[in-house]
Amino acid sequence: MKEEVQDEIGKALQRVQWGGRPQNATPLKGFHGASVQEIKVDEDTDAYRCIYTVQFVEAIYVLHVFKKKSHEKNKTPKRDRDLIVLRLRAAEEHYRRIYAANEEEKR
Repeated sequence: MKEEVQDEIGKALQRVQWGGRPQNATPLKGFHGASVQEIKVDEDTDAYRCIYTVQFVEAIYVLHVFKKKSHEKNKTPKRDRDLIVLRLRAAEEHYRRIYAANEEEKR
């Protein structure tokens, strides 16, 4: 990825960490509600996407970052969607293991 794209995605994620919502982020269609977000960076003829979730109180998980090759404007390719679903499940499991355990210790 171009350095400028990495910078833009990094700044957007930093805004999320601080509790804000980047202007170039929208809910990813096909995922219930707004807990899975898509940062869109379009540069020249290239389109880049960063998919992350904010469904957890203690953590933000980046699920996938990719250069979009599909020319269908609003469609995330199936291969990428399947990968996002797998990583979301892994994030949910990781969060339960790590953060739920920490909550139990605090009580």
